[in-house]
Amino acid sequence: PRTTLEYRVAEGRTYSLTIADIRGRRIRQLAEGTGNGQWETRSWNGKDDAGRALPSGLYFFHLRTVGSIEIRKVILAR
Repeated sequence: PRTTLEYRVAEGRTYSLTIADIRGRRIRQLAEGTGNGQWETRSWNGKDDAGRALPSGLYFFHLRTVGSIEIRKVILAR
């Protein structure tokens, strides 16, 4: 399984894009850096930071910038 997230961060804003489980624990760091104002895409293959396959369930993409957070849900089905 693989899913792709498309996002845009304002130019010059620092951000991080992570995956969290239902309890809010960080599972995977997908990206971090400084926004360029352009649309970007990142894929997630259903694995954690250590490369272990995660079980089916509900997970959340967290896009954090200074002063804001955007959360999107994704269902991982194996």
